[in-house]
Amino acid sequence: MLSIKPAYLTILVCALVFYVVDKGVLPAFRTIDSDFPNYYVAAKIIREGNDPARLYDDGWFQQQIHASGIRQLGKFSPFPPATALVLLPLTGFSPLTALRIVTVLNLLMVAAAILLLARCCAFTLLESSAFVLLSGIGLVNCIRFGQLYIAVSLLMVLGFFLLERRQEAWAGACLALPVPFKYFPAVYLAYFGMKGKWKILLASAAVVLGIFGISVAFMGWQVHAQFFRSILPRHLQSDLSPADPFSVAFQSWDSLLRRLFVYDAARNPHPVVHAWGFYLALKAAIILCTTAAAGQGMRWAERNGNSGGQRLSIALLGIWGLLIAPATATYHFILLWLPVGCLLAYLRETGKAGWFCLSLSLYAGIGFVPYAAFRSLAGQGVLSLAAYPRLWLTCALFFVALAAAHGRKRCCFDPFLTSMYRR
Repeated sequence: MLSIKPAYLTILVCALVFYVVDKGVLPAFRTIDSDFPNYYVAAKIIREGNDPARLYDDGWFQQQIHASGIRQLGKFSPFPPATALVLLPLTGFSPLTALRIVTVLNLLMVAAAILLLARCCAFTLLESSAFVLLSGIGLVNCIRFGQLYIAVSLLMVLGFFLLERRQEAWAGACLALPVPFKYFPAVYLAYFGMKGKWKILLASAAVVLGIFGISVAFMGWQVHAQFFRSILPRHLQSDLSPADPFSVAFQSWDSLLRRLFVYDAARNPHPVVHAWGFYLALKAAIILCTTAAAGQGMRWAERNGNSGGQRLSIALLGIWGLLIAPATATYHFILLWLPVGCLLAYLRETGKAGWFCLSLSLYAGIGFVPYAAFRSLAGQGVLSLAAYPRLWLTCALFFVALAAAHGRKRCCFDPFLTSMYRR
């Protein structure tokens, strides 16, 4: 991207477009896969006047999925109640037609994200297209499963775009809009709160409270009380029941540490050692250390001036948020568009070609590593470490952002990486 010839970049973009259409768009037009039924059926339950308090009853919710003519497994937990309202306008259509509409909307939002990132990060449209499409498997699965993360990522990029144009209230509104449904952007609102950006905070609070009020008006207080009392605390504590907390698909620290240190006769019979206390202590230590590192990195970033420092802080926060998440799927990494875009923009502006190339390579690796090839290693003692490539790639990306914030000009891979991207 830094110095690839436009002709080669065009070939890359065409190949990536074909990949996304073939693996994501066409399947979404043909059949309903997992995830989408969770959103559609929840909205249908609200539209038909059923008891919203039963949304978190997994057995009953599965019955409603089958009653809608969908042969997929699903559950509403751990979604916030307001999520049930997202597809409410589409419940008048059949499930497949609704998915097709969501697919078209996702494609339009991908195009909008490309345009905004080109403006925010000083990319050409060709470069921005390649960058967005390099999210690869995550983008494919987000489209195929009818997930909401393209919309969340677009709103984050739009919020940053407005922030750079000093429209702080609108920026806060955009960043806050996804929070009642997917609360990842809250990490940025916390950052702006610490920076004393009161316009952002007030606008975001108004948006979140407004959506919460609408949700309570539609569904009543009982389901919200249930969410705050039991669903949210369990999710934050990595209690993913009935999902398998040992699943390598999550590619999280929690899943890896369980594989290494928690015995389970059915799901993890061969840990390195059974030490529940060590699992808890090491997990807490990793969260504390990465949080402290992100904080120190943001302090270093402040030395780079307002624009550069803010971009590095956005990059660190976004990568850190995914790094410590209790469970991540491939489509969650669509959320890297803003943080990695900011990181690449800063590295290009400051002439750090080696770090730029390494960051882009790690980001593309997250998008295209064949995760299925590593799954067989999970649950085989210390070999479980090799079953988590996305976790290690995210860690490496986090360390690159820290190194950039610290001010390091060169990396040890400079000669190799810059030769890969030379004209």
